[in-house]
Amino acid sequence: MFHLINYVMIILVVLFTAIIHCIRKRYILTSNKKTIFNTHLTGLSQKTTTKIFSISDDIDQDILTATNAFDNIPNLQIMFHDGGVIADAFIRTKLRDYTLQDLSNIELMKHTKYISDLLNIRCLNQCYKTYSKRIIISATLDELFKYYNNMIPDPSITYEIVNHLHNQGYEKLGHKFLEKILREQGYHPENIKITSNIIHFTIINTNKVQISINTDMLISAENTPIHNTKIKTNTTFNLSLVNLTPNFTSVLYTDTNLTLGIPNQIKNYITQKSIHKTKVDEDIKCATMVFKNNRKSNLIKKNCEYCYLKYKLPNPVSTSLSDQEIQGLNMLLHNNTNLFKS
Repeated sequence: MFHLINYVMIILVVLFTAIIHCIRKRYILTSNKKTIFNTHLTGLSQKTTTKIFSISDDIDQDILTATNAFDNIPNLQIMFHDGGVIADAFIRTKLRDYTLQDLSNIELMKHTKYISDLLNIRCLNQCYKTYSKRIIISATLDELFKYYNNMIPDPSITYEIVNHLHNQGYEKLGHKFLEKILREQGYHPENIKITSNIIHFTIINTNKVQISINTDMLISAENTPIHNTKIKTNTTFNLSLVNLTPNFTSVLYTDTNLTLGIPNQIKNYITQKSIHKTKVDEDIKCATMVFKNNRKSNLIKKNCEYCYLKYKLPNPVSTSLSDQEIQGLNMLLHNNTNLFKS
């Protein structure tokens, strides 16, 4: 009889614990509910946007040599204009073909000469030996641009693109923006897994390139309403070559936008305020919602319904290295003989 009573007590304790756990979980999911996706995302200021776009937290030698970008570019899903995704095998072949050539190749010489003039390196062979990976990536991109767009952008724009082809560059923009938005609202996901990522390049003219990155992500955040949700992002911006003075040009980021695809299961966390279609100035202080709808978007056609939110972002300050930083890194590279090895 005593054992039976103990058994019953254990069962009751287990049931009580389970009930408390369910009540606590329900409380977590329903209490303290607040809007995640507001009309203004104050956490996405120009300073934050610039940091998210930044080529690195610290100036790194790899930015100039583009070693990481060289290894990473075959892993990227890249599209040009109206073409399909470029096969990684095709990109690997192009990189290998250029690697087997020397400065007798017109494209390789073109980019070597550009870097030589920029960094004031007299010996072209030494310049190519040091920056061969950056030069080969640039030549490969030019070939793809010409084939799919029948146009090649200014080398300054191509080099800015190369700066961001490493594994923490353009491909991670959607991930970084979404993580920042969620953390600003008190959500700390255990994992944000990228399930699809496509970088789309369109040449507007030789001085302007439009870049669009579509990223799908799966959120893991136990005991929160956003757990196991699939969110889409589309980050778009223009790289424009601007004449700041008669003798100085710079690549600037303009028309920066972030579109979020929010699944219906968490659409209640979207602001209910109406969005007035008014022109938003380029010098806005933070991310500002300019469009909201509940219909399927043509970004990526799926069977499930999403609510799409478009935010105008403060344009990031150009992330190109300054002339002084470039010269400093170049001297550092020339003092490190290991970096001359191919």
